[in-house]
Amino acid sequence: MERSEQVNYLCRAFGRIHRSMLRGNRRGPELRPSEAGTLWTIDHAGDGGIHPSEVSRRMSMARPSLTPILRELEAKGLIRRLPDPDDGRRCLLAATERFRAEQQIRWREHTRLMEKTLSCLSDDETEILCGLLHKIEEALPDRYEERISKEDGR
Repeated sequence: MERSEQVNYLCRAFGRIHRSMLRGNRRGPELRPSEAGTLWTIDHAGDGGIHPSEVSRRMSMARPSLTPILRELEAKGLIRRLPDPDDGRRCLLAATERFRAEQQIRWREHTRLMEKTLSCLSDDETEILCGLLHKIEEALPDRYEERISKEDGR
């Protein structure tokens, strides 16, 4: 199999695995992919919150497209708006404690499903897979930006 065919296969396989895991983990409120991605971006920004414009930038989404998603997440009680301490005209977005509690439940279920899925691999194969995935993850463009920011002291 040529390299391009291998990459194409990996893209499809990662997609199938991801969709299968999502279908198998239906705990908590139903979220559209755009809501889940937005929520992940907000939650990973930390407890101090993140500006909506930064969420928009990180997701490569136009701000008008993001606004209804934010309204829906707020209505579901999964995010909250905080006053920006540096600029009273702006707000910050942060995940709620309700979201974090539900996320722990989802994560336990997700881990259970992954353990079941990986049971077809030996311990050695699982270790090899973890090493390979770590290597791929370190090569992700956003990880590169994180490393540069840390090195620059940002």
